[in-house]
Amino acid sequence: MWSLAAAGLFSWMVVQVGAADEGGAMVTSPMVTSLVLPNLMVAPIDYGRSAPERRCILPGDTAVDGSFAEPLQDARGDLSIEVIVDRPDAPILPIAEALERAGLDATFLLSDSVASSMAPSLRLLQGMGHEVGLLFDPMRVFGVERVELLDRIDIARYWKQVRDARKRLRKLSGRTVRVVAVTELPRALEIALEGSTSVSTVLLLGPDAEGAPRHIVGVEGQVGRAVVLSGGPYGKACPLGAELPNWTAASMDRVSLTLLRASNRFARPIVRVTVAQSRWSTDAEALLTRYRAEVLEQGQVDVALARTLIGGIGGVPMQTVRQEPVVAGMQSGRPVELDAVRAAADVLAAGGTLPRELPGELNLTEAYLALVRVLAREQTPSRVHLWRLEPPAEAAPTLLPADGVELEVAAVRALAKTLEPLLLGQVPGYLEVDDRLLTAAEFLTAMSMAVEADPEGLLLVKPSFSPEPFSPGLGWGISEGD
Repeated sequence: MWSLAAAGLFSWMVVQVGAADEGGAMVTSPMVTSLVLPNLMVAPIDYGRSAPERRCILPGDTAVDGSFAEPLQDARGDLSIEVIVDRPDAPILPIAEALERAGLDATFLLSDSVASSMAPSLRLLQGMGHEVGLLFDPMRVFGVERVELLDRIDIARYWKQVRDARKRLRKLSGRTVRVVAVTELPRALEIALEGSTSVSTVLLLGPDAEGAPRHIVGVEGQVGRAVVLSGGPYGKACPLGAELPNWTAASMDRVSLTLLRASNRFARPIVRVTVAQSRWSTDAEALLTRYRAEVLEQGQVDVALARTLIGGIGGVPMQTVRQEPVVAGMQSGRPVELDAVRAAADVLAAGGTLPRELPGELNLTEAYLALVRVLAREQTPSRVHLWRLEPPAEAAPTLLPADGVELEVAAVRALAKTLEPLLLGQVPGYLEVDDRLLTAAEFLTAMSMAVEADPEGLLLVKPSFSPEPFSPGLGWGISEGD
């Protein structure tokens, strides 16, 4: 278990993300190892009884203004700096300004409650090139004391808490929150996050030595769009939870060493550096400024915001991805005339239990893809082409009330436009529309209603269900694409 109570102890977490085979040769299948450099602070530390186990003494110059021993001429990769903000009166602007002066963009992670009094500062730091991410601690939010109790919380409660927190943080910061950092990632929370197309990166703050960079996974293995990056201990150099007495050149050499080792083994490593705001000091600014100028600029290392890390991983075949996004060949494959799409939509708009077969010899998966393609266009096309697409993996439980909810037609159309190039070979189990989480069957119903609806109007969407919820494929069929 790792909770925010530990964030006051951990000031740096360096996570090396890349790919290697067992023999160390460079490959492209992902793995992750990590280095924890906690408590880089100037104030003395009371090690107490744990002194022999917890203290981490690094070789090299222990002075703040000491020389850096690890050159980076042969290193490459992305360095992501994450600042954990743990109290509402935290002076985050001085940190943001110091990082800006050092030429380093960072992701500031904070809960919506901590951010409640920080709106002006959040908007200013984003103007400096930084970004704001949501920090979500499910054990604190739901008031549970044991991590295993998180598995008893249902998807709807996770989704509502994260949705509301992201909305409040968006209102405060003025921008969509695309990064969510979590202290724990139970399955129900992961499924809830998979439903949001606007979340690009999920940062796991807890240690996970065996974790690999991967796409988020929804209901029964449904592959989502966001990337999950985890952290953990790095070998035996510093035990998990070890503490360093202050900011030193030697501590930054550990970051360099991680980059160098990653570059020797991984195609394009990502190194995450997590800094606790409460451990910031003036020494940190001086050290990072020199580190950028004397070390980082000597190698092929880019400083990247957390939300952009999905792009760095985009070229790496993820272990959980069964199929690449189908964007090529959008004008090839089985053609479906608009009249057939409209006829299928007329049947599906009624909701309830969906039929297996539709007009135009379409099955549900083909109708889903055809409707996405029609609604994604500014001008309604006379026909669309289908590619291969598999049905949802499992019948996700509805989260809608029996009397339904009102959704904006524009929101349904906007999501279809976002979704079209992101379909990863399978219909998503959940999708977030207008601050509501819809199952695949319900989004299919909503799209069917939107085809002929007033673009500025509202839809009343009620619970919908797959025809065979306990059978493989749910009775949806497969879009063969030819």
